[in-house]
Amino acid sequence: MTEWEPEFVHPALQAIDSLLGSVAEAMVVVDAEGQIVLANRSVESLFGYGQGDLLGDSIETLLPAIGSVEKAQRELWGTRRDGTVFPVEVRSGPFRIEEIRYFSATIMDVTGVQAQRVQAHLAAVVQASDDGIISITTDGVIQTCNPGMERLIHRGAAWLVGQSVQALLPETDQQILVESFQQVYRGERVERREMNLVRKDGFLIKVAGNIFALRDVRGDVIGYSMIVRDIAAEAEARKNLERLARFDHLTGLASRSEVLGRLTRALKNTRSPGPQLGGLFCDIDHFKSVNDNWGHAVGDLVLTTVATRIRDCLRHGDTVGRTGGDEILVLLPSIHALDDAARIAEKIRCRVAEPIYYDEAIVNVTLSIGATLAVPGESVSKMTARADGAMYQSKQAGRNRVTTI
Repeated sequence: MTEWEPEFVHPALQAIDSLLGSVAEAMVVVDAEGQIVLANRSVESLFGYGQGDLLGDSIETLLPAIGSVEKAQRELWGTRRDGTVFPVEVRSGPFRIEEIRYFSATIMDVTGVQAQRVQAHLAAVVQASDDGIISITTDGVIQTCNPGMERLIHRGAAWLVGQSVQALLPETDQQILVESFQQVYRGERVERREMNLVRKDGFLIKVAGNIFALRDVRGDVIGYSMIVRDIAAEAEARKNLERLARFDHLTGLASRSEVLGRLTRALKNTRSPGPQLGGLFCDIDHFKSVNDNWGHAVGDLVLTTVATRIRDCLRHGDTVGRTGGDEILVLLPSIHALDDAARIAEKIRCRVAEPIYYDEAIVNVTLSIGATLAVPGESVSKMTARADGAMYQSKQAGRNRVTTI
């Protein structure tokens, strides 16, 4: 028997103690209060205790969450003497010696089993994922692929496995992958790296890739894994958002922020002597009356028609943007004199004044335009205020005219 002795040890328990010593499984016997009365060397070794150290302790010393030992079989977390925890399976059953009730429990370390379950779960996740997932050797050869990758590039595993990972990318993007591998090799993170994959039919698919280095127990890189997601829809949505920010959704003209940004950059490049920057501030005459009398649908038609006609009058490199409801700013780089700006403005005024046809009706609108030249070194607000002032002079003079200042 061991060092700990209860007041009385029934001969039957002594026999069980001898039996426990001959079995390889980790086993304990506890009384009805959960106190350990027998523990074999296997259980002591499994939990890191010396011979006899567990006798008299609660079973919760080994299995804190056990609660009752009456449940026949379940998985729990065991706690070793050093505080580390590990998964165990506990099988228990009651027995009686005369009128005293005891429970025997077999405790099995299922760390390996749980690891296999985790691996199986991860494998199932990889197989079910819509993302493309591949593992790659240090030489850049694809070792494994999931169905998501097969669907993404329209090629089967038979083609993918053994193929150089570079074959998945167009030449223009292959350096991205090389640099990504170098980064993760150094221990850096590579997430959402955008690149293109080549589909079987040659079509390029925009993807975002997360790339990881696979390391052994010593930390040496033994391969790589790559997870890629099709972001074509996301990229298109992003382009649309960027376009909405840069261009007016109704007229297609540059937005206020876009045209003023271009003006800011153009003013920085304006020098004297040299080519000049002209500006035209245009306002549709009586536009509120158009909306009030014809409705907003016709008002939108007028705006889009005016925008198109102004564009048709401009040179390559000129910019036209909608800065307000019916206000339009035109930038004219590389002109030589204010008269050049005035000639373009007059061409615009005449073109806009042509009839606009709506169903069987005719809508007539005109423009008041202010034309000016940029002064080297001046601010955006000064130049636009000067052009705006010239436009209001056109309004005060009777509208449908060009004023230079």
